Amino acid sequence: MKLNGYISISLFLLLVLTGCSNDLTGEVVYDSEEALIVDVIDGDTVETSDGVRIRLLGVNTPEVNEDYYPVAKDALKKLVLNKTVILVEDVQDKDKYGRDLRYMYIGDIFVNSYLIENGYAKTLSIEPNTRFSEEFALAEREAIDKGIGVWGIEQRNACVVMGCEEGTKYIVSKNSKVYHDCSCSKTSRSRIKEVVCFASLGDIPKGYRESKLC
Repeated sequence: MKLNGYISISLFLLLVLTGCSNDLTGEVVYDSEEALIVDVIDGDTVETSDGVRIRLLGVNTPEVNEDYYPVAKDALKKLVLNKTVILVEDVQDKDKYGRDLRYMYIGDIFVNSYLIENGYAKTLSIEPNTRFSEEFALAEREAIDKGIGVWGIEQRNACVVMGCEEGTKYIVSKNSKVYHDCSCSKTSRSRIKEVVCFASLGDIPKGYRESKLC
């Protein structure tokens, strides 16, 4: 497999034309199917015309409150929305949320690899679905070296990324007696409607404790 977003034609045809079984050499051949993508949920999850949600294997794109989320989602949307793709299994069929786990191809583009190579996604190799883990790791290394995508953005204040004003150093959850330091990247997992922004510790109401996320 090439690392520029393309899969070799011979491997592609092998995957498309055969089902999951053992061939005469004893090698495993994986199931594949065509599907029309009608919705892009985020940078690594889509929905087919049959109402099936697909989670792309081996990749992880920014979450909704994280920097670069809209860019990654838009990249996948431009690539596959309202188009017919080829979906290929690895070892596991579904994740714990009931989504189908698949590698995705459109034309001669290997979508999972494309997202990593262009900095829209980081690698996420989880056993036993690791058929392309080495190729993905090499692709990610190249993206890091080039400083593209998620690897090239400025590391901004996590609270500002969420929507607080510049100068915000802490946020307080409306639903708990916990405050979060904006220097913690995990702070961006909070939802802006559920927090209050503060510029200093002295501004935070008494009785609140520091989050243990970082």
